[in-house]
Amino acid sequence: MNIKELAEQANGEHSHPGGVDWYWDELERFAKLVAAHEREECAKLCEDMKPFGSETALQKATIEDCVAAIRARSQV
Repeated sequence: MNIKELAEQANGEHSHPGGVDWYWDELERFAKLVAAHEREECAKLCEDMKPFGSETALQKATIEDCVAAIRARSQV
């Protein structure tokens, strides 16, 4: 999802041709959508990491901990 789609999702039916008309609750919803999208993209990057070397089990556990911590931020 791109930033324009997130803005349209947050702005609902208040969009005007060529732009948006924000209310504070929509602006807050937009900020939350952007933050959630960014967290998920970061978590996916971590999930794609490949352990290497002799400590692969430890690295895999650390990667999984990082992914869980990133996703847990949405619960705060």
